[in-house]
Amino acid sequence: MNLMALPDDPSRVASPHQGPCEYEPPDPPVIKRAQAVRDVRAVLLGDSDDAAYGLYADEWTEWLVDEMARLNNARLWQDLAHGVSAADLISRYPNETEPAIERRVNELVAEMDPEELEMMR
Repeated sequence: MNLMALPDDPSRVASPHQGPCEYEPPDPPVIKRAQAVRDVRAVLLGDSDDAAYGLYADEWTEWLVDEMARLNNARLWQDLAHGVSAADLISRYPNETEPAIERRVNELVAEMDPEELEMMR
């Protein structure tokens, strides 16, 4: 017996929380770390006039500096005080920045409408 079968039509299967004419949206794509970092770095370096995943260079810079400011690293604080660019932060601190960028990109992609995702590709 199929527990997921709808009571009115045992041959039709649906989620227990899904009514007639409703559908579950597909899972958003997962962006790999290398692609996320490459896209964000391109925006930060000015190689791309477009936004990366809905954020422009100034927004990525602000987010990245805020993320890195949470770390308790004297060398990082010194670099921030000397005005190191956001793209240089990614190069100097890949172990700290790349996972954070990947996480943020996938959060942004999960919030996007399917139409926005199609336009991004």
